[in-house]
Amino acid sequence: MGLGLGLGAPPATAQERPVTLREAVEAARSAGPDVLAARSRAEAARQGRRAAAAYRLPVVGLEAGALWSDDPVAAFGGRLRQGRFTQADFDPAGLNHPDALTDWSGAVGAMWVPLDFSAGAAYRAAQAEAEAAGLGADWAARAAAFRGEARYVEAVAAAMRE
Repeated sequence: MGLGLGLGAPPATAQERPVTLREAVEAARSAGPDVLAARSRAEAARQGRRAAAAYRLPVVGLEAGALWSDDPVAAFGGRLRQGRFTQADFDPAGLNHPDALTDWSGAVGAMWVPLDFSAGAAYRAAQAEAEAAGLGADWAARAAAFRGEARYVEAVAAAMRE
């Protein structure tokens, strides 16, 4: 049995098409706004679980920097870091009005913490949250299907009364 559902007068180009119970239930289950929202929350929770699992991977960092300055403190500190200062660098006239200095720096670092109890607990919490959100999405789809079926039956009853 099919039922044509519509609100008001259809546009001149629209055609009325009967909808079966199965189609109505499937439309409610797959495209209902509460179902789509619940699926989005579940996907966000799954991505949160992936992010929480990132502690298991090593981290590599690369830093680079450059400083060009004729500031007395920066120039003297740069020469100290570079190990390029001489007795002439201690001359008060040179200390107060130094030539500009370019100071380059760089670093490479790696870190891996294979056993981190707090990160492990955060991952397990994110995993439980993802599982709960997935179950919530399943429940939202079931509830939407039930509402779709109920609305379909109401529409059929209303059409039969006419």
